[in-house]
Amino acid sequence: MPEYKELRLLLGDQQNINHSWFLKKDPQVLYVMLEMHQESEYVIHHIQKLMAFFLSMRLFKLELETSGHHVYYQYITDALAKMPLEKRINDLIKKYNVQRFAYLEPDEYRLDQQLKAICGQLPISSSCYSTEHFIADRHTLKNKTSKSFVMEPFYRSMRVKHNVLMTAAGKPIGGTWNYDAENRKPLKTIPSTEPPITFKHDTKNVISDIKKAGLKFIGTPNNFHWPLSRKDALQALHHFITYRLPHFGTYQDHMILDDPFVFHALISFSLNVKHLNPIEVIRAAERALKSNPELYTLAAVEGFIRQILGWREYVRCIYWLQMPNYLKLNFFNHHAKLPQWYWTGSTKKIDVTNPANGQVIGTVPALGRAETADA
Repeated sequence: MPEYKELRLLLGDQQNINHSWFLKKDPQVLYVMLEMHQESEYVIHHIQKLMAFFLSMRLFKLELETSGHHVYYQYITDALAKMPLEKRINDLIKKYNVQRFAYLEPDEYRLDQQLKAICGQLPISSSCYSTEHFIADRHTLKNKTSKSFVMEPFYRSMRVKHNVLMTAAGKPIGGTWNYDAENRKPLKTIPSTEPPITFKHDTKNVISDIKKAGLKFIGTPNNFHWPLSRKDALQALHHFITYRLPHFGTYQDHMILDDPFVFHALISFSLNVKHLNPIEVIRAAERALKSNPELYTLAAVEGFIRQILGWREYVRCIYWLQMPNYLKLNFFNHHAKLPQWYWTGSTKKIDVTNPANGQVIGTVPALGRAETADA
């Protein structure tokens, strides 16, 4: 049985191959990736979300191993996948005679607290590291004195701090910070453009694994075409910048019957599992504006960048500032269960399978719209 000095846990959304952890191949380090019932059942997920996570994790495992790293991987069909995270970590520490435990900051409060508690009980030293992904520190708003929260001042400060769409004199390009007023034009017909890029994947085994593991889910596995690796993600980003960014800002809030995605980038999953870095996405949009300002209007590019540098980063900071209180909020005092049609998409009054108002069942907008604040 091999022994390792350090065990490094990688959560399912921590697939950043450019992380400093992976710069050096160390035979004394074991990376641990776990498909778990715990993470698959704390809420009922869309089946395509489960598929995307499991398939991308399996691809990332192969990428790490090909690069010379040692990986322990647990599949959802393994009996051990039903065990709690703390037991799996402790068992692996004993199995491989590990001397140190390390993990990357989780993006969820629930996991953050669980891992802190686990480390507090370990018989060995432990450390937590940055994911090296987000632009703002999670506690950026911790010392904010105002009781009101508005995204715009945060967004402007981030623009200045990271020199995004700024002139040499430190002013916003174009003289205006926010072009939201120009991003709400009516969309009666879709301008001619290339359809979103799609990716083909062999999904037979992962669908079988999900069903064999007895995981509950909503939705269908049909039309599964998401980017699942950094290579895919870079292609998706390039395709969006080339064909869809020119129209994004103008019509960014529109939903229409014939097109569930309109001009969105469909890089949500790629950002959320860290195949793409938000700064590289922002810089790509800036380069497009500089290369062809007639095609890429400032309003379109600023509208896109605002979703990532503004809303995505800001909402994350608000989340970490307000948790765990957010879990208890119920402003309207609602207590009724969600209706059955919410889960099935079957109703006589509202066609929720329609692309415009029922994407939850068929196309999983949570995987496709990460350029907005739902990332």
